[in-house]
This record gives sequence, C-alpha cells and structure tokens, in this order.
Amino acid sequence: MDKAEPKIKELLEKTKKHVVIFDSCQFTMRGLTLLCERHAGWRMCGTADSFSQLWQLLARQRVDLVLCGIGKRADDFSRLLNLPDYFAGRCILLTDKSSAVLRAAFLSAGFDAVTSKQVSLTALDSLLYYTMYSSPEDRQAERVATCYRPLEREVLSALLLGKKPHAIARDMGGSYRTVSRYKQNGLKRAGLNSLNEILACQKNYVAK
Repeated sequence: MDKAEPKIKELLEKTKKHVVIFDSCQFTMRGLTLLCERHAGWRMCGTADSFSQLWQLLARQRVDLVLCGIGKRADDFSRLLNLPDYFAGRCILLTDKSSAVLRAAFLSAGFDAVTSKQVSLTALDSLLYYTMYSSPEDRQAERVATCYRPLEREVLSALLLGKKPHAIARDMGGSYRTVSRYKQNGLKRAGLNSLNEILACQKNYVAK
C-alpha cells in the first residue's frame, strides 16, 4: 500500500459534506435524499421525522447542512425558531408553499435560506450548492443585521408555544412591558407587524 494512501483517504473524509434531512413527509425526504446524492462528496447522515431523532443525529456526528421541513406538531415552530441557535452548521427551511411571513420569521431566526417545496429542482439544487459552499464571512454578513437577539428569540419562541406574556415575564424575572418590548423588537427585526402573522401560518400547518 502506498504510504500516502491513508493520508489521502483522511483528507477526502475531511472534505466530505455531511447532510441530515428533517421532515414529516416521507416523499420529501426521499426526493431530497436523491437530490443530495447527485453531489459528489456529499454524504447522507440520516433522516429524522421528529426533533428527538434530529438531536440524536446532530449529536452523533459532524453535520454540515440540515434540510428542514415544518412539522405538524404545535411546538414545531418554536423548536425550529431555536434550531440555528444550537446548530453551528448550515440550515435550510422548506415550506409547503411560498410565504413571505415564514421567510422573514425564520431568516431572522438564523436559517441560511427559506424556500418553498414548489420551486423547481434546478433552483433548489442551486440553492443547496450555494448554501453548502458559501463562506462563513458571507453567512455572517448576511445574518448579523436581521437575526433575533437572544431575549427576542426566547420571547417569540415561548409565545409560539402558547405561553401567556405574564407567565413568560415571571419565568424571565421581568415585567409584562419587558416581554412586550422584546416581542415587538423581534417582529420589527424580521419586518413583521404582528405575531398573528406567524400564528396564522402555524395554524395552517398544525391543522393539516
């Protein structure tokens, strides 16, 4: 065996890109898997249809890109809002239909891209490739101005879980006015006027 061969294999392993897919739709997971497998050097590390499965996959190995759908549980919106805060890799959210509200809300949560499952395969493939290989500097520049601040994210996440403002204030050790301010600042950062815009989208997914 060539002495350089193990080093070459190690280098190739390091340059591989690892992908995880999270979605409640088996057809979507299959389609995304086939799309990702077209890229040389991309390795599928598993699929998940629940957040507990997703956390297990993320904890087990290095993951470079997570492709997410929006689940059917009432707490999925809240969990998705926090995903980019816990996962250092790249995240793309796929919505059932194009939605300016969801795009604004989740880009501000730190997702690298939010797009519809109805886009063409060519457009989706280009988005996957660009997101996977964009530089950390470019990603940081795109995120810094519009990302929720930690307490804004905490308040919005709690509200999407159905918690009342007074209960959130009690848990945070603050006041109702403080909770309201963080909510409004977060919505303003995302370019939204009301939490009801997000809640209406949430209802559409959970009701299916």
